Amino acid sequence: MTGETLSIRFSEARMEPAYVEQSHRRHYDEGAKKLMLAVLQEALNNFVQLLNAKTPEHQEQFGEIESWFWSDDTEWLFSFKSIAE
Repeated sequence: MTGETLSIRFSEARMEPAYVEQSHRRHYDEGAKKLMLAVLQEALNNFVQLLNAKTPEHQEQFGEIESWFWSDDTEWLFSFKSIAE
């Protein structure tokens, strides 16, 4: 393959800006979903681990997690309600 042929093929293979933008957005959305799932997993693990908390510190942590689950907040990206939707 000559350099000229290769140049023509690359120029024909140009991607439309809308396709590139959609591709980047899809990749971003997948990453955000993975992060949200990780936040939920961590909250569930900590909730179960601290369910029978004895120390004041652990009881406080459990209360914060419990409040996070019951919150109606939808403004914060990582609120339970935002993640669950």
